[in-house]
Amino acid sequence: MCVSTRPTGYAAAMGKLVRRVLEGYQPVAEWSVDDPSSLERARVLLQDELDAGYTAVRADGDANEPVTELPTDAAMVILTMPMGGG
Repeated sequence: MCVSTRPTGYAAAMGKLVRRVLEGYQPVAEWSVDDPSSLERARVLLQDELDAGYTAVRADGDANEPVTELPTDAAMVILTMPMGGG
């Protein structure tokens, strides 16, 4: 028997995978570590986007750390296309 140690009314943290677009952010996936199917789906979608040429960063406050795998404890992972320049 599994007993939850969470306080009553506690909701599992949801992570979001979003794509940066001109209008702001477009949702791609949401996951919860308590929902293995949502976690796997987010992992697959992230890999699909990386394979398509997007880059991903973990958004934590003012810091954006590049990622190549889904950080399951992240609140948000942002997908964007690499910027050209020269």
